[in-house]
This record gives sequence, C-alpha cells and structure tokens, in this order.
Amino acid sequence: MGLQDSGVLRRSVGKTYLLTLGLGIFFGFNFAYLYLGTSSSGEFTWPLWSSDSHDPHQHSDLDNIAGPNLESFGFHDADEEPHKDSTLPAIQLPVKEGRDYLWAKTKEAFRYVYRHHLQQADWFMKADDDTYVIVENLRYMLSAHKSNEPIYFGCRFKPYVKQGYMSGGAGYVLSREAVRLLVENGLTDKKKCRPDHGGAEDVEMGKCLENVGVKAGDSRDAFGRGRFFPFVPEHHLIPGHVNKNFWYWKYIYYESKEGLGCCSDSAVSFHYVSPNHMYVLEYLIYHLRPYGISHYVKETAVTERPPVLQVNRTTKKVEVSTKGKEH
Repeated sequence: MGLQDSGVLRRSVGKTYLLTLGLGIFFGFNFAYLYLGTSSSGEFTWPLWSSDSHDPHQHSDLDNIAGPNLESFGFHDADEEPHKDSTLPAIQLPVKEGRDYLWAKTKEAFRYVYRHHLQQADWFMKADDDTYVIVENLRYMLSAHKSNEPIYFGCRFKPYVKQGYMSGGAGYVLSREAVRLLVENGLTDKKKCRPDHGGAEDVEMGKCLENVGVKAGDSRDAFGRGRFFPFVPEHHLIPGHVNKNFWYWKYIYYESKEGLGCCSDSAVSFHYVSPNHMYVLEYLIYHLRPYGISHYVKETAVTERPPVLQVNRTTKKVEVSTKGKEH
C-alpha cells in the first residue's frame, strides 16, 4: 500500500468515530476503553488508569489532561471490587487478575465491545494506561482508510507472525470489520485464536487476526517515519539512547531511524509515559505555539490520501501538497 503523508496537528474527520480500548498494564492490567466522537475538531487526549490504582483525586488531575467529548468506561476483573467513584464507570469482566491473564482480558473486552458498541464506531483501539495518544493524528491517519476493510494498524513487529503483529504497548487500532472477524470467526474457533488465557497478548492478537484474514497495515507516513511508538519520545529521538543490541531493533518490522527522522510529524502514540510526562506532552502538543508558524490544514475534498503538510521555516508559510511517496 502507498505510504500516507506526514500529517497535521489539527483535523476534523466528519462522521468517523473511534472507540478506543485501553488496557491497564501499569498498575494491574485492568481494561478500559474510551468512546470518542470525532465530529468535533476539539482536542482529545486519553490518559488511562486501572481499577486498583484509581484514585478520585488523581482522576481529577487527569481530567485536566483529557479533552472534551470523551466518555470513559473501565473493565475490571471478576475478583475485584467495583469502582466506588462514579466518575469512572466500570464493567466487570469474568477474568482473573495478573499479567498471565492479559490475553483473556483482551478477548473479553473485545467481545463486550462487539456486543454493545460495534455499530457506534468505525475504529476500535486498544492501548495501555501508560500510553499517550494524539487522537487527532489517529483520526487523520484513519481518514485515508475505510472501516469495512479488514485491517489494523500499530507499531509493527516482525517475529512470530508471518505478516507481523502490532505492539500492545504502543496500541493498535482495528477497523469495524476487523473486530467483527475477530469475534465471529476467530474467538469462536480454537484453531484460529488461542482459547486459553496464556500467551503474549499482542502476539496472540496478531496470530488470531492473520488467521481470520485481517491485514497488518502500514501506519508510516509518506517519508517512512513511524506513528506508533513502544517507548517514550526520547528513546526514539536521541541517537544512541537505545543500544543496538536491544530487542527493539530485532523486532521492528520497518527500518527505524534515530534522531528527528525517527518519528512522523503526525505521530499517534508513545508508551511508558508517566503521569508527569503526560502533562509535559499535553503542554508541548496542545498549548505551546511558535509565533508565525501554523499547523492547521483546512478541510478539502476527500481524496485517496490526505494532503502533505510542509512548513517553510524561512518564510513561515505552510505549503500543502497532495503528492505522497509510494512505497
């Protein structure tokens, strides 16, 4: 498939809807998901939390980060007490607690979403509660794709699965058709999807989706830069920060550069982001504005691929091109 353009910081995507699944991994692996209506061009972020780490006071701080038009629902385990805080509704899953049950939680959460929310959204994303997602860029990337296509996107790793699989920590987003195939054809067939609770969640999801005909999509921009990242920004931006013997370099599906060339201007997610770092990212992304530089692209007629945004740092003008690099 052709690579998409370098992206923008602000874009509205009409009637597209996102249903974001978040997997609580940082403090107990509890599931949560967010329903995001995207008809508004307002700002959205989605720091997630888990049931056993949830504190109403901390939640009020996170509300300062999370944008408008956002509803949250939490999934917690059968052996846990339901949330006492009404600001974080919870849905109890019949799954035990612990990392060993991560795959089981993922399956149960997708079954629940399939039964109750499949027709309310076009795209469904699962991520960890320490994953920071720039939802506008997610919408922008998905605007070039149709939800009736069996496809999913994320940070693509190459071992274990023929077509590769998406990193669980960086988050992965499934089309509505992909969710339907997963639940109807995959989770009902033990030959296609692992039936027990064992295995690595993201690897098992990759195997399962491949077995039901869901394509592992290429989420890179037109310049071959990644959009979903399994670590915090500095791990990717600073040359030499991650040793070349580290597992990441053996797993990553596409060539990944270090330095500013590592990451798309329309990056979608970063993982292992602490609460304090979320505030930093919130400020840098949604509040800090260099004078004289605009990153806004007006809505244009729908094309196969959104326009490329280029900022001329000499004239301070924004140049928009509809040409994208094919790969």
